[in-house]
Amino acid sequence: MFLKTNGLALAVHYVSAFHRHQAIAGYIAHNDEHEVYQNLTLCIIQEGKNTLPCLMDDLGITDVRIFKTWLLEENKYLAAHSCEPEEEMLYMEYWQKLIKLDASW
Repeated sequence: MFLKTNGLALAVHYVSAFHRHQAIAGYIAHNDEHEVYQNLTLCIIQEGKNTLPCLMDDLGITDVRIFKTWLLEENKYLAAHSCEPEEEMLYMEYWQKLIKLDASW
């Protein structure tokens, strides 16, 4: 979805906030009305069924259960990294305060 809306960004870059929101809402409504995303999903699923065995052969994967293991590992990793590091947050907060201070001069 985001890749397709990049083209929309160019068209609404210089318009008012109202017209930007209106254009984005219209674009999304059009896609919903014409079932664009449902059709893309079906296409991806079908292509995945055809492509997965070839990819598994190329990667030397013999058991599809490895995907479940990978998914669990990914979820565990993402859960452990769900917050930004505190040091990085402090740097950003400091930077924002410097910007506000500079703007107030």
